[in-house]
Amino acid sequence: MSQLVRLIGRRLIALPMMILGVTLLVFVIMSFSPSDPARLALGESASPEALEMYREANGLNDPIWLRYFTFLAGMVRGDLGTTSGNVPVTDVVAQAF
Repeated sequence: MSQLVRLIGRRLIALPMMILGVTLLVFVIMSFSPSDPARLALGESASPEALEMYREANGLNDPIWLRYFTFLAGMVRGDLGTTSGNVPVTDVVAQAF
């Protein structure tokens, strides 16, 4: 029984590190994606001023480390952001379950 408790304890200790690693990997891959989130959200005909306003409003001009920690803080609070259709991601995930 004590071996089982030790195994579960080790797994529980490793879980936050694994979640942190996976979120960091996905975040970095998405950040270096060649597509521009502002252009995808506003369309190809958006003016440069509108694109810049969108980037500023959504924190896309912030350094990558700040965007990641902002994302982590939101994740801890349960705020996973919004979809491209302005629907909270938590609602979409809840519907899937």
